[in-house]
Amino acid sequence: MKKWVHRIQMLALCATSLAAVSVRAAEPLLPVEAFAALPLIEVARLSPGGQKLAMMVNNGGTTTLLTQDLATGARVGLGSTDHKEYSFNWIKWKADNRLLIGTRFPSRRSCRGGVGHATVETRLLIAKLDGGGLVNLLKPNSFRGDWQPVRQDNVVDFLEDQPNEVLLSLYERDYCDWSSDTEFDLGPSLVRLDIESGKRSYAQEPLDRTYDWDLDRKHQVRISTWRKGTKYEVRLREGDSRQWRTLWAFRGLSKDEVTPLGFGKNPNQLYVLANHEGRKALFTVDLADPALPRTLVLASPEFDISGHLVVSRKTGEVVGLQGTSNTDSAALNYWDKERSGLVSNVDEALPNRFNRFVSFSDDETRYLVFSFSDTVAGEYYLGDDKAGTLKLFAQVRPGLPESAMVPKVRKTIAARDGLKLSAFLSLPKNVEAKSLPTVLLVHGGPQSHDDAGFDGWAQFMANRGYAVLQVNFRGSTGRGATHMEAGLGRWGLEMQDDLTDATQWAIQQGFADPKRICIVGASYGGYAALMGLTKTPDLFRCGVSFAGVSDLRELIRDELRNWGDTEYADLQIGKDAERLKATSPRFFAAQIKAPLLLIHGDKDRIVDYEQSQFMDAALTAAGKPHWFVTLKNGGHNLGLHANSLLFYTELEKFLLEHLGRGAGR
Repeated sequence: MKKWVHRIQMLALCATSLAAVSVRAAEPLLPVEAFAALPLIEVARLSPGGQKLAMMVNNGGTTTLLTQDLATGARVGLGSTDHKEYSFNWIKWKADNRLLIGTRFPSRRSCRGGVGHATVETRLLIAKLDGGGLVNLLKPNSFRGDWQPVRQDNVVDFLEDQPNEVLLSLYERDYCDWSSDTEFDLGPSLVRLDIESGKRSYAQEPLDRTYDWDLDRKHQVRISTWRKGTKYEVRLREGDSRQWRTLWAFRGLSKDEVTPLGFGKNPNQLYVLANHEGRKALFTVDLADPALPRTLVLASPEFDISGHLVVSRKTGEVVGLQGTSNTDSAALNYWDKERSGLVSNVDEALPNRFNRFVSFSDDETRYLVFSFSDTVAGEYYLGDDKAGTLKLFAQVRPGLPESAMVPKVRKTIAARDGLKLSAFLSLPKNVEAKSLPTVLLVHGGPQSHDDAGFDGWAQFMANRGYAVLQVNFRGSTGRGATHMEAGLGRWGLEMQDDLTDATQWAIQQGFADPKRICIVGASYGGYAALMGLTKTPDLFRCGVSFAGVSDLRELIRDELRNWGDTEYADLQIGKDAERLKATSPRFFAAQIKAPLLLIHGDKDRIVDYEQSQFMDAALTAAGKPHWFVTLKNGGHNLGLHANSLLFYTELEKFLLEHLGRGAGR
């Protein structure tokens, strides 16, 4: 890899749906459609030979899977979906003339006395560039009776050196037929699938409560992960035997977690994420030594390390970790000198961004980069290391020009007990940061976090003239085990107090108008919005709950109905029935003083639609002003264009009515 002076060029795209990639002068107020539009390119992957791109392209409510010849611009359409029956999940080249595709769709399964279980089903398809359309690789009639596995696209190993085979993790037994004493005990099999003939053979039969497998670089099953409730064990296969030795045992959601990421070229070198001075760090472990010595590879004094291993297609060596947008430079995550140099060159060409290497050609001379920042929604670049060029291929959100976006400013807020909370503040353009209508935007999870990357919701509200504050309250990930564990079992309690304290901080700082603050969130954030209006009814002028939880007891009952186990939910949320009721907004609707907007997809498989129905009924009974918008066929996010447009339209209308016109608008 040589040092090169970057030349950023525009690579013309022939498709009409891909042509609008140039940035035009932004209007003072961007149209709702610009924010509601799905990414122009949802996923892109470079072919092994480096001559083609495979893409999932959105156009209105349709997603098309196509390939484009990078030399001629010629395109081949492989299939499309309107999302009524299924959606594309992922794509992966198996060879220059074949693509593997994962798909998903919501469904329900009935068993155990006729109880219906909400599911997200997945299927594994293949597309050949010489024709034949999309073909399901696992035929429905190839399983016992009329039953087939719920999830069929979990490819554990793409077997790069085997052109016609992949390894799948597959639950092949129908849990509806299992006796009660073994229900949910058996984990998935590892199945070797011939993608030409469809024939299957076992690489590993299922084991008791073993749900995950790790293979070494010779495709041998070496590591298994066992789970019972919140108890985990990571186990090592003893040689070629069927005996497994426990390497680490720990409780989930704790500082003791050890997460295998994969093997090095050396079959006894295992990469893991584990605790280091209170933060997750990357280590190698020598499996040949019974003492399991660890060598520190990558750590941060501020953030948890996370991501996936990057393996050189040329050398087979692990060269780095594709990490999160918490780090200042992606090059810090690469320890291979050649790859680190390439990453540094790209970072120099595209400064002040997070530049992710999406895929490489087999000879690693060509590569695809996804580049984004807090003000750049995302751009794909094609790189040629030999020529020393970096060419802009497409902007994924061409209607959101960088010039119209606002930066996220890092803040630190002290909670009432002294805990430091990281936060991000987005201020509308060209206005004084004083007494602004403000939105407290709460992330979901809650084992998740806000970061320095692009956030369409925050940008939309800032564009409308509202200040937006995002807080990593206790229970959020990314800042160490202590911060995350502080939120376990504290829904509606200290976790909510952190949001209250952050709101008071915003008022004290002077940028937030105390009479015009709205709390908005999705999933857990939706729950927090409901709790904010019930627990601190005088603090917020309004609230918006997207797919929010209103009844914690029902949420835990759903866990029992769907999974037969509530131990994990008990750890996350709590198990004292009276306390759960006391922190369920449904039962305190009468305390709400501010108008509320409820939005929920009726096919949500994460937080059941009935959670918003519960809240709607309680608010109606209490005579409280509220609006309930149902997103037809909507899931737990805004994956359908029509629903995305409806959401942003309703959000804009609601904020305008209850916070008033934004600053400068």
